Amino acid sequence: MPPDTSDSAHQGIAVIDEEQCLRLVGGASIGRIGFSARAMPVIFPINFVLIGRDVVFRTEPGQKLDAARLQAVACFEVDAYDGFAHTGWSVLITGRLAVTEGPALDRLGPLPLRPWAVTGASDVVTLRGEVISGRSVEPFNGLVITK
Repeated sequence: MPPDTSDSAHQGIAVIDEEQCLRLVGGASIGRIGFSARAMPVIFPINFVLIGRDVVFRTEPGQKLDAARLQAVACFEVDAYDGFAHTGWSVLITGRLAVTEGPALDRLGPLPLRPWAVTGASDVVTLRGEVISGRSVEPFNGLVITK
């Protein structure tokens, strides 16, 4: 049976404006970074700091650092949901990865990033936010909601 798309549905999808997207991401501490490695999609959970429109995280040698050295296009996703109320939101930040070094790293100062696992994660990578978009699933309140 196809999903109910009539105005009598109880939920609707709404677009979140960029300012609110940045507030939501800024209040989170864990997200997922996705990019292509060896022509295959990969997604990794990371802890991060949002600086302006940019996602900054520490990593160790491996696929994330390799992608940053290549300035690969990547996306970063954060979300939250209430499984009981069937509501939630998701924000996607897309841009290019870059290794953060030298003066750029010095300008960041001490980052409030502590690895969850004991690793040698000392390299800093920045995803420069070029496109920021978000959606929320909200209770239907009688208004027409963008789909």
